[in-house]
Amino acid sequence: AEPAEPGDTYLGSVWRRSNLLVDMGGLRTVLGGYGVSLGLQETSEVLGNVTGGVKKGWVYDGATLLSVGVDTEQAFGVAGGTFNISGVQLHGGNLSATKLLNLQTVSGGSSLFLNTMTGWPMLPTADLYAGGPVYPLSSLGVRLRARPTGSLTLLAGVFNDNPPGDPFNNDSQLRGAERYGARFNLNTGALFIAEAQYAVNQPVKSDTDAVTHPLGLAGIYKLGGWFDTATFNNQRYDKTGLSLANPASTAVPAQITQNFSLYGVMDQAIWRPDPEGMQSLNIFARVMGAPSNRNLIEFSLNAGVTLKAPCPAATMTASASATGWRK
Repeated sequence: AEPAEPGDTYLGSVWRRSNLLVDMGGLRTVLGGYGVSLGLQETSEVLGNVTGGVKKGWVYDGATLLSVGVDTEQAFGVAGGTFNISGVQLHGGNLSATKLLNLQTVSGGSSLFLNTMTGWPMLPTADLYAGGPVYPLSSLGVRLRARPTGSLTLLAGVFNDNPPGDPFNNDSQLRGAERYGARFNLNTGALFIAEAQYAVNQPVKSDTDAVTHPLGLAGIYKLGGWFDTATFNNQRYDKTGLSLANPASTAVPAQITQNFSLYGVMDQAIWRPDPEGMQSLNIFARVMGAPSNRNLIEFSLNAGVTLKAPCPAATMTASASATGWRK
């Protein structure tokens, strides 16, 4: 935590703390000596629908996250390892589910933007079992990361594609062991993901932790895809070959084995008057595509602009952080 300033009150110093409870009476320091770190975070919001949708009204929702991390080198003398366990408790309602009935849910606390799909995209959310192996579901998997050059990073992973283990259209996360993140289904399929990242003009940290900012504008470009080995519902025909819109249809979709998607991401600064300063203007875009015959969503596009520190002389600046405004 930052040192208190003259005349600080207990509440006044809150805005300068790195942790709300500071050292917790010395507990944080003691645990830190054994490589153990604690985290407790509460996110709450009130959202409202004043026009349109299916119903007007306001909804409160929140999430409490508790995490415990262990550095295995400090704790057990095993270098290069970490152990983490976390739990999340969701409370309140959901504006999209009760007032809007839209696919792209309004909120997910995704850093600078509220809309959920600026985090995990809309396409895999609608097209994969249970939305895929993504927060808050736990899933077995293996990840690999390689960095052939300073600018190029390669990522790959394989995961259980259906953490709850239920049928595609019945993937509630609130039954039995599913609600505790303790069910590890291995009977649906495997999800393979690969991604190449190319970064330009990124800050460079020296051995003395000094950071050098290149004169050029920073950017990162990503190209990737995923492949799922499971079976998926045909979006057009039933199991007898009739159109699902035909009154004589069985209404039971035909099954198609395997699914895949390709995507690209761009995040580029287009204006930064001072390479060492915070003030900058950035543009971003993400495009994803998947086969239309087995997916509800076959194409998605997210794009936007972010402006950081619009007032260089101000003491408060906009920050792309889940905590909103900060010093």
